[in-house]
Amino acid sequence: MIRRTNTILTEATNKIQLPMKPTIIVTLLALVVICFNLLVEPLPKCAGCDRNNEWRKFQRKLAYEVATGKNEYDVVFLGDSITEAFRGTAGGDAKCSSARCEGIPSVFNKAFNTSKKIVLAISGDQTAHLQWRLNHGEKQILKKAKSVVLHIGTNDLSQLISPHVGGWWSPLSSATLTKSQVDDAAQTVITRLLDVIYQLRCSMKSNGKLVIVGLLPRGQSFKPPTYNWPNNLYTEAIGKINEAIKENFECERSTHVSLCTEPFLGDGKIREDLMADALHPTAEGSKLLIGCIKEGLKSLGVA
Repeated sequence: MIRRTNTILTEATNKIQLPMKPTIIVTLLALVVICFNLLVEPLPKCAGCDRNNEWRKFQRKLAYEVATGKNEYDVVFLGDSITEAFRGTAGGDAKCSSARCEGIPSVFNKAFNTSKKIVLAISGDQTAHLQWRLNHGEKQILKKAKSVVLHIGTNDLSQLISPHVGGWWSPLSSATLTKSQVDDAAQTVITRLLDVIYQLRCSMKSNGKLVIVGLLPRGQSFKPPTYNWPNNLYTEAIGKINEAIKENFECERSTHVSLCTEPFLGDGKIREDLMADALHPTAEGSKLLIGCIKEGLKSLGVA
């Protein structure tokens, strides 16, 4: 049925003679394909990653921004809530109601003072969501990008760990993981990240640069936040994930892995002034994160 409908759309387009510029026609066709795919393709399926209509609505908005955007970008940002905060939104809200977004867009725009940038990120996304988004409207932007910054994976890790500790929002304070559980969770996230990275590399320009941002530290509990570091749930797994990604790409001349963990730590804990909820950087924390990203881009020859 999908193939038949695509054929009908193609035939109809061929028959219509419109006095429009080729670029306008291409944009309209891209929008038709995006909308059609969204109607016939199911949302991503994975454990703990169901998404609601608000996610679908925001995903369509991002796909539209890609379809109607610029012909070239200096840098494209892909990720989850930490990256979405660069837009000043959370889950697509016009204005992030959380204090964690305050001041972050101005920090971001000052650091990346170019109109040729775009942030494609949605709060709560795991790697499966990003791959789905890429396959439904966002992937075409990779051929237009001089550089791409990828920061995702922390939601995968929390969802893999949560069944063992009573939930990821407020896990049991005494919760611990066995070595096997840590190893399994870390290896699963590593595999998922490598899948995303290879998908990006296959879709990017041959001379495109890629910065992979390692997972940041996070507290054992999110609500209420706990700042102890190291902690029983995340420290070891995050270390394993970051080390593995670093090792996989340390010899890649067009790829840089930016590990930005250390500035967020001090006196055996996560710094509350830099991560008020022990998960998302504040405006001050974002300055450090963005500075770390810029160093990564600089190392690849991207100004």
